[in-house]
Amino acid sequence: MTGKRSAEKVNRKNGRPISKVRMQMLRRRRRKWILGLIIILILLLLLIRFALIRLSPKASVSTLTIHSDGSVRLEEVVDLKGTGVSESELKQGVRSSIYSFFKGHGFGSARVRRFSHVDGKVYVETRFRSIKLYQAYSGYSIYQGSAEAVSKKNYDFEDNFRQVSTKKTKKGSSAIKLDQILTSQTVLAKAKKQGDKVLVLQENIRVEVDGKIRYLTDRDTSLVSDNTVDISPENKNPDADVLTCIIYK
Repeated sequence: MTGKRSAEKVNRKNGRPISKVRMQMLRRRRRKWILGLIIILILLLLLIRFALIRLSPKASVSTLTIHSDGSVRLEEVVDLKGTGVSESELKQGVRSSIYSFFKGHGFGSARVRRFSHVDGKVYVETRFRSIKLYQAYSGYSIYQGSAEAVSKKNYDFEDNFRQVSTKKTKKGSSAIKLDQILTSQTVLAKAKKQGDKVLVLQENIRVEVDGKIRYLTDRDTSLVSDNTVDISPENKNPDADVLTCIIYK
């Protein structure tokens, strides 16, 4: 009797026999349920990521951020008024330039993270895996390294450096300011002893570094915060740029 029913009997659930066909149906349903749950979780994660990207802070002016892992974030704030270029044309141009960049530097070497708006202007955020890749893409001269490495490159800093200091105000708050004027030789010697990082670039843009700024070349630069510098065009000529050096800890 047991042998004749062995093809139909399988596990029991709540004391009732379940056929093999029924078990296969239950397994298929379970697999579909698990697959559906996985899809829902993936979609939820993508939605959260999209929301975080959309809601994350945006720079109000074009800003270059140097991260501690060597990657670079470029935030461009573009005013299209009077240019004759539409927003869709700008987006298409940016995406095309990134895709062309892939051909010579590999997929993922750069990526457009988001398009948005800031004060009626178009906001474009692009990420680069390294400073060298950003230089290759933008065409602007930029180098990051130790003070010792920078000294060996024999950069010609035509202007003086200013030391950055934090002063206490009468109200008890802290104020960042530029005070003591120093020569490049003196500053680089001090930076070597302190093991400081150095960023050298030639571009008119706001720059944010991953540390506290200690010294800064004083030509066409202004301190925004303890880790952010504005580099302005020389004599207000947008095509003119000078060699800027930022030393930070």
